[in-house]
Amino acid sequence: MLPGASLIYCRRDARDVAFACLSLMFIDGQDWSYSMQDIAAFWRAHERLMAHWRGVLPAGRLLEVSYEALVADPEPLSRRIVAHAGLEWNDACLAPHKARRAVTSASMAQVREPIYDRAIGRWSRRQAPEADVRGHGDRRRGGR
Repeated sequence: MLPGASLIYCRRDARDVAFACLSLMFIDGQDWSYSMQDIAAFWRAHERLMAHWRGVLPAGRLLEVSYEALVADPEPLSRRIVAHAGLEWNDACLAPHKARRAVTSASMAQVREPIYDRAIGRWSRRQAPEADVRGHGDRRRGGR
C-alpha cells in the first residue's frame, strides 16, 4: 500500500488506554470501548498485529516510541520522529496546542493544551483496577 513509508508506533500503557476508552462516550462505531472484555480482546489483537509488523517490516522502517517517554521529554523523541518521517525539524512540533486547525476527535480539548503528563497512570489514581487489560478473560481460556 505504501511501499517505503516510514512508520511510527507510539506505545502507551495498556491500562491507561483501557481507562481512557472506558471514560469516553464515543458518538458512533466504538461499541467495543464500553466493555473491559472487549477492550482486552482488542488490545490482544493489537499486540498480535504489532508483533506481525515487527516481524515483516524491514529493519529501520518502524520507529517505536513510548508515550510516557515522549511526554516526559518531548524534544528528543519529537526530533527522532520528525527525522524518521524524513521531514525537517520545526520548533512548532513542541507546541502542537498552538496549531489552529479543526479537531473533531474525542481528544479535541486536550489538543488545545500544552503536552502534559496527568494522563500517565490515570487508571491507578482513579482506583480503576478494571482497566488492567491483563486480568480480563480471553474467550479461549474460559473468559467471556
